[in-house]
Amino acid sequence: MRARGLLVLALGCASSLAPCRAAATLSALGLSRFRVPEESKVLLAQRSIEREWPSLGDSGVARPQAGERSAIAAMAMSAAVPGAGQLYAGRTSGLGYAAVEVAGWVGWALLKRNGDRLRSDAVTIAGAPVDSASAWSFERWESATPGGDATNLRALYSSDREAYYDAIGGDERYSAGWNDGGAKARFDDLRQRSDRRFETARWTSAGLWVNHLVAAVQALRAVRLGNMNVNLGNHIELKAHGGLHGGRPNLLLTLERRF
Repeated sequence: MRARGLLVLALGCASSLAPCRAAATLSALGLSRFRVPEESKVLLAQRSIEREWPSLGDSGVARPQAGERSAIAAMAMSAAVPGAGQLYAGRTSGLGYAAVEVAGWVGWALLKRNGDRLRSDAVTIAGAPVDSASAWSFERWESATPGGDATNLRALYSSDREAYYDAIGGDERYSAGWNDGGAKARFDDLRQRSDRRFETARWTSAGLWVNHLVAAVQALRAVRLGNMNVNLGNHIELKAHGGLHGGRPNLLLTLERRF
């Protein structure tokens, strides 16, 4: 359904010698006061509402005016690519959201790559556990541990490498498998540094999702404000008409607002 409101004020000047002066202040719905000199005469003040009821198959949603933007489209665009909705609404603030997005993903990628590199360096220090010459080996641990059986560790090494490295680095029961304490200290340091990189990357990823959400909400707000300005500019008109009334010249001023 579409609705259109019309506010009209008509003013007639009593004579051609006294020009018509008026000062108007607009409220949210229209004119709050309209002052005229004593020599002028108000001919007509009218407020009317016109409605167009939907026909069958009409969605009932007002069609967008020329220059308006879709709030839903802007919100979806910024939710997918932060800043796109703001740029669609004509706001350069979208460049800021886009810059944060790019910087965030670049930082996330660097953190992940650094964390993977540190993990790889730690694996190099530990070596392959099936090789007795490695810094940590099954054979060395079994020999140094009374009744030691590395069957479970072998299975863990085959199925879950991360869990295996956590075990030989963090569980003191497997310390005997290291050939010296220096190798274990370097291994632990690299793993801890890698964990910190991955933790920071997770927080960065969470911040990027927040950036998507904030950008979507701000895009919706930007479109609504932009559409409001378009509607105010398109729907307020001041019209002037001249003529004779009772043999005397008159000036007719009409201020209209459609909504």
